[in-house]
Amino acid sequence: MKMMWCWRCKMEVPMLEDEEEQHVREIMDRGPEQEAGGLMLHERLKLILNYYNILTGWEETNFNAVMHHMVGLYGPPCEQCGKPYRTTKATFCAACGNKRILKKPSLRISFDLDDTLIAYSFPFATEPRQWWQKLLGQERLRAGTVALIKSLQAEGHSISIYTSSLRPVRRIRMLLRSYDIRVEQVINRQIHLKTVPVNKQQCSKYPPAFGIDIHVDDSTGLAIEGNQHKFKTIIVAMDQEDWTKYIWNEIEKQAKHFPNFKRW
Repeated sequence: MKMMWCWRCKMEVPMLEDEEEQHVREIMDRGPEQEAGGLMLHERLKLILNYYNILTGWEETNFNAVMHHMVGLYGPPCEQCGKPYRTTKATFCAACGNKRILKKPSLRISFDLDDTLIAYSFPFATEPRQWWQKLLGQERLRAGTVALIKSLQAEGHSISIYTSSLRPVRRIRMLLRSYDIRVEQVINRQIHLKTVPVNKQQCSKYPPAFGIDIHVDDSTGLAIEGNQHKFKTIIVAMDQEDWTKYIWNEIEKQAKHFPNFKRW
């Protein structure tokens, strides 16, 4: 929890940080349709308000206030006045008018899910799960995923998920957040079909439609599509040894094609 300026309340208030926000969203997901631990809406709202008030020492009664008192909704502090930018993508400060310089990511990289980051048909080693992840039935991420994505982001690269599955976007984001991972875009099959041009619909994935520079996948067929339709891929085998190092090496090999690439 940290104190931050809230644009709606016009004052500094306690804001929930990533892990605290994740806990609130987990409570909201405990609907009555769940077999175990399901709660009615009014019960979930009460739990969230109690959690927020105990954590912050405030006496908040408005659930909607809690849902916009989250650090992740805002941008960094303004370089001039110190108040947070109203959104993560805001281009100017609403308080002082300071123009913000948004740095372009070195590379925009997307990852497939099944048999690339999620153990689906191949039993590769997986990241450890907390008890509550098991309780919520969260899928298992490939061992090394968390460190890989965080290290790529630390170097200034933008990370997205691009999957052919029908998993809802919200479910994918919740899965990643349960491992403390945030991504720029989540593209599932429905979004792919709505966005990709008709003349590229024969591709199982078409990263250029989403501004993606390199896509990481386990499908060798996608590499063929990439060669045919001029987009970059990194194909990582399900049994690839030291797969995270392999991806770093492949990114470095393809760096010459991207003038914005940031060498480490």
